[in-house]
Amino acid sequence: MRLGAARIYVATGGDAVTFYQACGWEVDEIVPIGPGEHATVLSKVTLFTREWRSHDAG
Repeated sequence: MRLGAARIYVATGGDAVTFYQACGWEVDEIVPIGPGEHATVLSKVTLFTREWRSHDAG
């Protein structure tokens, strides 16, 4: 069985958006979270996967 995520997501705002973009994250959408406020959802492709074998548990 393969575990992991092909893409990971983060929701943030303000100066953090610029930081994430500088680290290779891409803006997916902007979501309203309240009157006059929004969160920016960013994502990044990851190579994090690993094989899971039953003897790994335990």
